[in-house]
Amino acid sequence: MSGEWRVNVTATLVYCYFSLVFVEMFCSTWHITCALGKYAYGVLLYNASWPFASGYIVGTDFSSISIQSYFPWAPLLPNTLALYAKKVSCSTQMLYLKIFVTMLTKTLFGDNMHYRHLLISLILVLISHSTSADEKLIRVATLSDYAPFCIATEDSKSNQFIPVGQDAVGFSGYSWDVFRASFHRMGYSIHLSITPWARALHSLQSGKVDILFPAGKSVERLKVFDYSEEPISEINFALYVNAGSTILWRDLSSLEGLTVGVKRAFNYGDKWNSTTDIVKYDVNGSQQGFKMLASNRIDALLGYEYSWDYFLKQTGWKHKYRKLAILDSTHEYLASLKSNPRRDTLFKAFEQGKKQLIESGELDKIRQKWFGNNQ
Repeated sequence: MSGEWRVNVTATLVYCYFSLVFVEMFCSTWHITCALGKYAYGVLLYNASWPFASGYIVGTDFSSISIQSYFPWAPLLPNTLALYAKKVSCSTQMLYLKIFVTMLTKTLFGDNMHYRHLLISLILVLISHSTSADEKLIRVATLSDYAPFCIATEDSKSNQFIPVGQDAVGFSGYSWDVFRASFHRMGYSIHLSITPWARALHSLQSGKVDILFPAGKSVERLKVFDYSEEPISEINFALYVNAGSTILWRDLSSLEGLTVGVKRAFNYGDKWNSTTDIVKYDVNGSQQGFKMLASNRIDALLGYEYSWDYFLKQTGWKHKYRKLAILDSTHEYLASLKSNPRRDTLFKAFEQGKKQLIESGELDKIRQKWFGNNQ
């Protein structure tokens, strides 16, 4: 084997390493940190191997030759990184990757089609493997202040990666436990985004996440979202008033002309949405809502019963208020954009995972943990 060919082999091994990094970056959105770390290692590998190979094998000092001068496709590296950072469409990324691989093989092997095809085949196999791994990753958004269903503590991180068998940092709740356990049973890792509910809704609408949970159904939401067949939780819509309130409940007409606080961007069902004779006042959360109720700035507060009761118990405010009525009840589900091609696959995985939780008795343990004998 000639010295020049052995140099080519060394360079080929180094730059195959780089190409694998880009394969990983293209095919696994959430592995960029790992990929960049490998890229940095590859740079060290190149700097260590090239001068040795060129000096020892050929006897000529090539260490002063830059990557770009020997490999004309080198400028693609930062451009590829820039494309990835902008999160362009998958089809655009794959087109760019094909160009990258073609230029790489052309430079290394010239017109030797046998070796070019070998390298392309290797990379395609790795793409297929990486894509398969990425299909076992689910991107999900939820809210932070919805006890006992979703609860974030001060040490919680807004974006987390949770591999199979692990739990989130500073985040817990009944709905989260059911969601995590169901998908982990099916082999899915989870990228979790914890934000205010309105922002979580926007993340789903803009396609930044695959799934939003726990989400109630409404006529408006059904226009753009599809829902899992299996619910993740059940809730009651409860009306709260001050302990000394003189409001008498018959039906929704009892609230005509009154101001009722509701949590911003929350769903309270179509019956509530259709009312027009009640002043609806948005509040940011249960604490603000109950404080406004106590100061008579609103006449009543509409909330999710288990969540609002949990809050009153934790704060010791239960004696200050009473429950006027249960307005309605509903189930909450996983929601996904109708246009998401992974929608049905992810819903099916959740439903199969939850079925396993039921059969194993784990779901009963989760219920007991969060609700005791109250549900």
